[in-house]
Amino acid sequence: QILPMQDELDEDILPEDCTDEGLRKLLDWLKEHGFKNTTGIKIKQTELGRGAVTSRSIERDVMSIPRVTILSDLSSIGPNGATSDLIREHVNEGLEVVGLFLFYERFVAKEASFWDPWIQILPKELSNTIFFNEAEMMELQGSPLYDMTEHLQGQLLETWQRYCRLFVGDGPGQFPDEEFTLERYKWSLATSWARTFLVTLVPDDSNESGETNENKQATAFIPLADLLNYNTNDPCGGDMDETYEFFKVWSNSPLPADHQLFIEYGSKGNTELTLYYGFALENNPFNVIKLAYEINDTDEFFAQKLGLIKTLLSIEPYIANQSSSYFEVSLRQGEPNAESSTTVLPFIRIHAIKSEGEIEAAKEGVQTPLSLENETAAIQLLEEKCRTCLAHYPTSIEDDERLLSGSLSSKEFVAVMARLEEKRMYRFAAEQARGRLLAQMYPLSPGSS
Repeated sequence: QILPMQDELDEDILPEDCTDEGLRKLLDWLKEHGFKNTTGIKIKQTELGRGAVTSRSIERDVMSIPRVTILSDLSSIGPNGATSDLIREHVNEGLEVVGLFLFYERFVAKEASFWDPWIQILPKELSNTIFFNEAEMMELQGSPLYDMTEHLQGQLLETWQRYCRLFVGDGPGQFPDEEFTLERYKWSLATSWARTFLVTLVPDDSNESGETNENKQATAFIPLADLLNYNTNDPCGGDMDETYEFFKVWSNSPLPADHQLFIEYGSKGNTELTLYYGFALENNPFNVIKLAYEINDTDEFFAQKLGLIKTLLSIEPYIANQSSSYFEVSLRQGEPNAESSTTVLPFIRIHAIKSEGEIEAAKEGVQTPLSLENETAAIQLLEEKCRTCLAHYPTSIEDDERLLSGSLSSKEFVAVMARLEEKRMYRFAAEQARGRLLAQMYPLSPGSS
């Protein structure tokens, strides 16, 4: 028997027992426009929801999505392209543009949209904190996410109001007033945050000076490729192929059968993931906690400290006036003991200065202790700040761990996981500071164990 060549195979991307009619319609639509499953990928339910899984070993190529099915900020939307022309005239940011395009296709074009088979399988309820109601926001009490969410919600309201003035009406390409609601706009934008790729839709042409024409880059929804879940461990890559007719997804290493395929969004901590992507991860290596400190003019060395912070650490205050300056320093998951941070302990050493001698020592550098007294004071400041931050949360670490083991809504799970990871970092940093402080106060004698 003569077997077909690998690139001639076209396997069903859905398992035989798949009952998801939406996925079936999506696959039929993709096939109609040139998609072939030549690598044996299966779309099925995983522990993370829908995902792409290998049905056999793969060397490199994962899938190729026809360009015609891609919705990008370069697409033509609305009657004779009137909607896309209107939007691009007033909006430059790719995520905003393609989010508004998605809004038009889902809520204005509806079933008549070319992309309707793909739109129908998109999640209609999202867990980003911008969708939290007043009661759900209470789950973020004590967390920096509370204020950050309120700030982002305010920004989105202002942007939506501006878009209402620009895009709502009866003119060519405009949105009907009854359709362009704030919640629908937020859904469309949040979907673009979580599901778009930056791609090159046409070959780069160089001008006579050899400079690349950058307007060939596009922010794009890639149907099917957007079903890959997030993981930073050996994620897949993707871009247009050499013909620029297909978006190709590839693996960076050979993969065995029954292996879930992943993509990653970059080095993002839970704060960013929760705000913009609607999920939070346990033990996220990119998590960050922020420590805020005030230095005011009642401090004898106010001016000198501000000068040292700016000169030695290049840190500017986020709020400053004649009498006070407020600073934030960040502690990352990979440097929880503050010693590995190039800014946290050095900043606190400056903050803890109490003598002219320590000022002079600091001028030589703050990456190492200035004095025993200063180091002790700095570590105490660090521990006190971390414990103060912990005290702002109405629930304990143990409370949150119990909650996660129970039954939570998707929004509740995101909120509890995000705040729990913050608390764990604050607690660990406080414990490390306490241990270092005790080691300084009671150093081991030579030969002791």
